[in-house]
Order: sequence, then structure tokens, then C-alpha cells
Amino acid sequence: MKIEFRPEASEPGQVEEVARSAAYLNYLNAYMMPSVAVPTLGIDLPDNVTLAKLDADYLALRSIPANNQQQPIPSEPDEVEEAKSTTLSIDQLRELELWQQFAFRKLKQGKSLDFPFVCKCVPESLASEIRDRLPACKTEQDIAEAFEMTPREDGELIELASAMNRLADKIEKGSDE
Repeated sequence: MKIEFRPEASEPGQVEEVARSAAYLNYLNAYMMPSVAVPTLGIDLPDNVTLAKLDADYLALRSIPANNQQQPIPSEPDEVEEAKSTTLSIDQLRELELWQQFAFRKLKQGKSLDFPFVCKCVPESLASEIRDRLPACKTEQDIAEAFEMTPREDGELIELASAMNRLADKIEKGSDE
């Protein structure tokens, strides 16, 4: 059996949609309003989603007053650290997922969960909390809970991501027909 990588065989719009989705997330993380980011990227919204609704949800999610579209700058160093710890990058999330997979594997093998894991992206404060929790874990659920302190996406953001995924599926199915 031979596996051959052929990127030219992938769906034509698939790579573009992934790049567009990443760009949209980057724009939102840079505090660009969705009403600006969506047209800039050429994203088609579902009928039940409007730019005004996206902006309102975004402002509520970011807790930004409607008249001030910039994120308030924390004045205290503790506030800066807290703001950084609430949002993790894709690389940090992937690193945490890899670490968690190693922990699951060690548990299945009956080995100690007090193993060295070098974090390249994850903040040391978060990594040390996980390192402190892992040795006490006895089940996969315990391991999942040890990593659960990492922030999760808000429901409305998940709803938007789901809408974008459905749109991508529609586009993909439309190109097949």
C-alpha cells in the first residue's frame, strides 16, 4: 500500500474557506467589528444573521460599550496577566490537547501522570496548575477536568462558527452538483 500526498486533489474552495475562517478569527481577536470583517473577507451570512446582530453579539461578548469600540486597556499588571490567561491561541490549544493525549496514554499504560512536558506556547502559570493537578488523576474524566480550567468559547461564538461551517458545507455540496 502506498500513500501519496496530492494537494491538488483537495476541494478547490476548502483551503480558501479555512484561510477565510482563520482571517475572520484574527480580525475579531484584533478587535475589528464583525460588520467590517465580514464584508472585507467576502463572507456570505445565513439569512437569519445580520451584521448588526453580529456587532451586538460581539460587543456583548467582548464587554465593550457600544460607543467605544476598543477594548479597555487594563491599568494594573495583574489585570494584564488575567486578560492574557483568558484567551488562548490556536497553538496553545493544540499544545494543551497534545499534553492531554500524552496523559491519557500514560494512564492507559499504568504509568505515572507526573511526567515532564515542556510547554513551548502555554503560559507557565497555566502549565504549573495542570502539572499540580495531573498526579492526582485516576481516570480519563479526572484528566479532562485537570485541563478543563482552560477557557472555552462562548455559546454565541460557537453558534457563529456552526453557521460558518454549515455555509461551507452548502458551498461544498453546491460545487459537487
